[in-house]
Amino acid sequence: VQKAMSLHLRILWSLLDAKAIPLNPPSDLLSDFNNRFSDSNESQLFVIQTAGPELIPKHLIQIGTSMSAAQGRIAEQARSVEEHMLSYIQSCLSQFGLRCWCPDLRQSAYSLYNAACRIVAIDTFKQALVSHAYLALAPNTAYASNTGVLVKLYDHFVFHFMRLRYRREGRTPGSVSLQLQASPQYQGRIRLAAARLKFLEENGYPKHYRALVDPKAMSDDEYDPRQKAWIIKRRPERSVKANRWVRILDRVRRESVEQHPTRKWRERRRIVPADTSRQEDSPFVSTPDNIPIDYFDPDFFNKLQPKTRNRVGMNQVAFLEDIEESFTWCANERISDKAFHKKYGTERLSLYHMVGDEDFNDADDEWNDDTQAEDDVADMEYSDAPTVRDNAASVGSARESFSTGLSASSASSSSISGRSSTSGTSGSGTSGSFVSGRSNMSEE
Repeated sequence: VQKAMSLHLRILWSLLDAKAIPLNPPSDLLSDFNNRFSDSNESQLFVIQTAGPELIPKHLIQIGTSMSAAQGRIAEQARSVEEHMLSYIQSCLSQFGLRCWCPDLRQSAYSLYNAACRIVAIDTFKQALVSHAYLALAPNTAYASNTGVLVKLYDHFVFHFMRLRYRREGRTPGSVSLQLQASPQYQGRIRLAAARLKFLEENGYPKHYRALVDPKAMSDDEYDPRQKAWIIKRRPERSVKANRWVRILDRVRRESVEQHPTRKWRERRRIVPADTSRQEDSPFVSTPDNIPIDYFDPDFFNKLQPKTRNRVGMNQVAFLEDIEESFTWCANERISDKAFHKKYGTERLSLYHMVGDEDFNDADDEWNDDTQAEDDVADMEYSDAPTVRDNAASVGSARESFSTGLSASSASSSSISGRSSTSGTSGSGTSGSFVSGRSNMSEE
């Protein structure tokens, strides 16, 4: 029902492009509405909706006018709505004298004008449910009688999701389009991280391998039509061993699938440029947090600010001395994480200028890194992609479990680094009772 509500509101609003940004309602439309209903209240609006006369001719009402020209998944779904449903929407809008449906995101969600828009949307959506207008989305028609839930869904989409997009575009024109272009790439990184983590878990590889699987540690890529392949972009913070480890991991993942009698490799072809000196850097500059320290190139890590080094580096190593032995199930891949760290940690940690919590003397200096909180949720419509969200959760859970299990090992190495393993999460809430979650596999 959430997807059906989203589609219904986009049809009403004529926002059939996923990147569309809400506009302000025409000023004359607001003036006409205020002149007609300035003495009314919301209760009287409900009476008008059920028994009021049509105030303007239906043919003047702009609903569905852009469906034939629009492209994309949303427009294709909208074109499946039958004409009688669009005619009913026109009748409802005509009763309020509205030639278009356009909430005013500058006003309160409960202003009289926005209340009229809500009444029209909820009433027409109920009618759409019972008439099976959105049958392809398989909504639960029982919600047609649950006005409370429908109002919450409406308020979340219009006055949380769309209002955040509207405000962000107002502050920085063009920013919404740029973010939406990046979103599929980042969601692809989440899916790829989940696929790699699943392979490591299924084959019993050690926890320090799994701790390397973080969506922020995955590279994105760009399609090259000449080579008919996706060109991998460089992650500047990665060590030579980290890059080679990832290449080996993807090779053995593919070999494992190809050796299976019923499975087929479905990930797209990704390649590293022949001339690595001309390899393009990833536009995602945020570094992964709390990851085994030898993931980082020592020179890159040692140039980071102390607080950043404290945040991103874990007092644990992950790679074999001979990286080409990775995923061969050799003896060093079967020893415990503690034994592995004891064997390789001392020499390797000496390459990194680690910073411990005790190196910061100002106890009142609380440091938070939640600058992405709003952007992480602002462009998410309900739960359109639970698999992606579940994948991200599973990756985070596996890495958090590894961090917790290293407490004893980290303590034994504190004389080297002065740092204990820490882990942190940041999140953001959403308004109301509904949490949003939305967004091609992209390379590591």
